[in-house]
Amino acid sequence: RELPFTARFEHAEVRPMLGQEPGAAPMDEFVVVQGVIDLAVVLEQEIWLLDFKTDDVRGEALNARSKEYEPQVQLYAAALEKIHQKPVRHLWLHFLTAGQTVELPAAGSGLR
Repeated sequence: RELPFTARFEHAEVRPMLGQEPGAAPMDEFVVVQGVIDLAVVLEQEIWLLDFKTDDVRGEALNARSKEYEPQVQLYAAALEKIHQKPVRHLWLHFLTAGQTVELPAAGSGLR
């Protein structure tokens, strides 16, 4: 089911997920991330996350588009880990038009 969320991150937590270099940010500043996760399965020891995409891509373009979405899904996973205090172990993108699912790397590192 869809799961709305709001999570607070320090700049240092968000920058690597977005492919940005570490930078100095004022100590009193933070980033608030809000979103709606398409499907989250919250189990006793871990979480699985699935994000649906409506892009009409196929073949090699599917992998390229998956890479474009990876920072968003990683950020969603980090938010879920903060909120639920358990690791996200599986991340998937499902492209509805192509009928294909791509698994993304899950940090599964536990609390972020």
